[in-house]
Amino acid sequence: MTQKIKEVLNEHGIDLVGIASRDRFNDAPLEYHPRNLMPDFESIIALGIGWKNQAESAGMDRLYWAIKIADAFDLAMGYLQENGYSARTINDGGVSLPRIGEAAGIGEIGWVNFLVTRDFGPRVWLAAIITNAPLVPNSKTNGICNECGKCVDVCPATAEPYKYNPRLCKACSGCVKVCPVGSPQ
Repeated sequence: MTQKIKEVLNEHGIDLVGIASRDRFNDAPLEYHPRNLMPDFESIIALGIGWKNQAESAGMDRLYWAIKIADAFDLAMGYLQENGYSARTINDGGVSLPRIGEAAGIGEIGWVNFLVTRDFGPRVWLAAIITNAPLVPNSKTNGICNECGKCVDVCPATAEPYKYNPRLCKACSGCVKVCPVGSPQ
C-alpha cells in the first residue's frame, strides 16, 4: 500500500513523498501533537512540490499549487478510504509541516526553521495527510544543510543558527532566495 500511494502521488506531479510513523512524533509538544487531529493515527504522508529558482517559482502561484495538491489529496485519500482507512488533510491545527517533512524523511530542518530538501533546498510547497493506515516510514535524512550561514545572515527573525523567532519573521523569503542547496546558483 505504501509503494502504491507514493507511485500515484509521483505520477500526479508531487515531487517529494515521504511517510512518517506515529513513533516519530513521541517528543512532539502536546499542544502541537498530530494525535490532536486524529487520535488513532498511525502514519503521516508528507507531500512536496518543489522549484529550483525564483524564475521557476513565478509560474507556481498559490492557485496552481492548491489545485495540484488538492488532486493529490483526492487520489491518496480515496485510495486509503477504499482500503478501509481514515484519512484527512493537515492544513493547520498547529502541526508544523516542516517538522512533518523532516519526520517523513523528505528533508531536514535548516538553520532558520524551514525544511531543506536535497533536490530543491527550501523551495518546496508542503502539505500532509494523516491516516490510521500503518504505512512503511521513509528513512530520515540528514546532512542536507551545508551550514553556510547565508539564511541566518539575511533573516530578521534569526540571530544565530536554530534560534528562530517566528514573531519576528517578515515573510520576506530572503532565506529561501539565498539558500544554495538544491539551487543552480
